[in-house]
Order: sequence, then C-alpha cells, then structure tokens
Amino acid sequence: ISRPKYWQLNPFKSYVNATTYVHGKVDLQPEYSHNVSLTAILFGRLSISGGYAKTLNFNGMQVPKFDTETGSIGLVYDNSGTQDFTYAQVSLSEMPITKWWNLTLSASYRYSSFKAYPELQTGLQSGYTNKGGMFLGYAATTFFLPLNFKTGLSGYYTTGQNIGFYRADRLWTVNFFLNKTFLDGKLSLDFAVDDIFSSMNMNLKIYDQGHLSYAIDQINSMTSF
Repeated sequence: ISRPKYWQLNPFKSYVNATTYVHGKVDLQPEYSHNVSLTAILFGRLSISGGYAKTLNFNGMQVPKFDTETGSIGLVYDNSGTQDFTYAQVSLSEMPITKWWNLTLSASYRYSSFKAYPELQTGLQSGYTNKGGMFLGYAATTFFLPLNFKTGLSGYYTTGQNIGFYRADRLWTVNFFLNKTFLDGKLSLDFAVDDIFSSMNMNLKIYDQGHLSYAIDQINSMTSF
C-alpha cells in the first residue's frame, strides 16, 4: 500500500506556464500493489531475479487533463488506472578484477502495461493504454589507492520507458567519487560529483492513438557536488 503524499493532496493550482497548471486531489485514494518475485544468488556475487507487480489506483504520475476549448492542460494527481510490471535482472556485485580494482555490473529488462480507468476524464481516448519495454544497464568501478584513498566511477543508461500516461526519453548519467579514510577507518572524507555531464533530463511525451499530444522537456541545469 502506498498512501498519498502531501503535495498529491494539495488542491491549489500551481502554474508551470501560461497554459499548464499542476494540482493535487484532496480525496486521492492509496494505491495498492500485489508483488511476487524470485531471486537466486550464485557464488556470493551473482544474482538473478525476476518478478511481477500489479498496481491498482495508480497515482505515481500526474494525469493529463486537456481542455480543448481553452487549449490548457492540467497535470493532476488522481487514481488513474492499473499498471502491470514484469522484470528480469542479472547483477554481479563487487567482483574483484585485481587486488586494487573491483567492478559491479547490472542489467535488467522491464515491461510495463498501463490502462486508464474508462471513467477518467482526460480529453484522451477512453480507457487509454500505454505499454512497452525498457532496458537498464548499470556499472560501477572502484580503485583502491595507497594511503587509504579510493576512487571510482558509476553510471547507468536506460532506454525510453512507459510510466502511466507518459513515454519517458532515454536517460544516462556518470558519477565520480573520491574517498579518504583516517583512524583505521573510523573517520572518512568524501568528495563526489553526481551527473558530471548534466545529462539527467527527464523528457516526457504523451501519445494518443499514435499521435503526439503533449511534450514536457526538463533540463537539469546543475551538476551536484
């Protein structure tokens, strides 16, 4: 069970631009998920897993509500429909390549299928459906240096994916860290740079019967330290 957050209940409009606004719903209901999964761990480092989840009263993404008379669109938190999610994943954790270098790798494939409740008023086709697959790859490497230093890189890449009413573009990122420990590991000093290339731009699109109805381009303007 996933209960609504405060901002999902806030009924007051917040304007993104002249024609787009966002607001919550005071009587938003919790979403319920039924999950089953199976995991096998081999040699202490290799894991293989798969699973299935079905979510009712899906409210994880805002519902687009088009007003064809004014041309405006509301992005409203609502109990929008059902979402089915199936995945398979293979992970290799902290595999030592040498005494001073290890590697973590993960790859997964996920397939989601969303169906909106027929009574939901959006301005899109009744009983809107959105389904498709997504591949995700993750890699992290750590180098152990003299004088209790260690450094490393991590990153991941995802193909486009479907979430509720939306189709998200591909995402990728690269991160860096440097760590120094003191007092036999009791004290540490860390420096990290996340999203070095400012590539984490979550761009969303809404397609209705094969036609692009709406697009949201979001630009990450700052790399975090």
